[in-house]
Amino acid sequence: MQAIQRYSSSTQENIKNLCMHFGFGPLETDLIPLSGGYLHKIWQAQTAEGSYAIKEITSAILQKPGMLERLRIAEKIGIAYESHGLPAVGALSLNGDPLILMNGRYYTIYPFIEGKLRDEPNLSLKHILIMGELLAKMHRAGVKLEAPIKPHYDIFSETYWQHLVSESKHAKLPFAPKLESLLPFILRCNESHEAHVEELNEDLILSHRDLHPENVIWNTAGIPQIIDWEYAWAVNPTQELISIALGWSGYITRSIRPKRFRLLIDAYKAAGGRVTINPVKAFQSFFANNILSWAEINITRALGLTTANLEEQTHAAKLTETILLDLAFVRDEIPSIKSLLNHV
Repeated sequence: MQAIQRYSSSTQENIKNLCMHFGFGPLETDLIPLSGGYLHKIWQAQTAEGSYAIKEITSAILQKPGMLERLRIAEKIGIAYESHGLPAVGALSLNGDPLILMNGRYYTIYPFIEGKLRDEPNLSLKHILIMGELLAKMHRAGVKLEAPIKPHYDIFSETYWQHLVSESKHAKLPFAPKLESLLPFILRCNESHEAHVEELNEDLILSHRDLHPENVIWNTAGIPQIIDWEYAWAVNPTQELISIALGWSGYITRSIRPKRFRLLIDAYKAAGGRVTINPVKAFQSFFANNILSWAEINITRALGLTTANLEEQTHAAKLTETILLDLAFVRDEIPSIKSLLNHV
């Protein structure tokens, strides 16, 4: 969990105005900063109409071309899942728009869900079983938006990765030596992913794409509620299945538990989920498109390329150190991961 965030008077004023625009009425208590967000700042706001989770989108992510519209569409995918009766916590919209601009900052607002976030060590086998079944329901739901969505992949060139290594070394960032040592592995992952794109695109659905345990709240009735839809987009269902099976069986804690991996895969298939491409290819693409993309976001933040905020740069540097440890873990565990994938 991330440290709880402080907030400024301008943030409080913006959120007060947001609540009034939505007709929630005035704030009844001070904002309550929420933990768990690695990129954005999140607060709980209590009004006469109810309790809401309000996310302030970090300006760093909006530096990427087209990102604002991508976030808007991603939130609409979450709303569409909710409208299909699936346990998605969709953003509230104002005049049809889930992204609200207030004094130069973008916000999204959600109903506040009472419940618990469970990191991987605190998941039971029942939680794993439920998630496998739920994922199959999501993949079979056929959720669509009015306009078709083209798949998007973050594939960075060898020259760009070498540039990030060089800049990190020049800035004397603490993760620079580790990043340089991992460069050959990163480039191999990029190359493998790029080779599989055409096959991935033969079977695409709209889905969450970042469904790790800390993006699921287990409400007071023990029912999973899926949050954080900002990464949602078109994805190959097997690619998403492999990412979730690894995330829910210990990849995030660098200790994969085969029993949990197999349980989630079996529950998914028993509930009607389909495996449509080679699981090893799915894994390689998940790893490059999700994990390497997350690394790139934080490396550029740490270098100050997408944010001038020193606190954000320091936080991003620490996150990058953790991500690079994850990369090294996967590199060293490739044989055992491929053995697990044979089960799929």
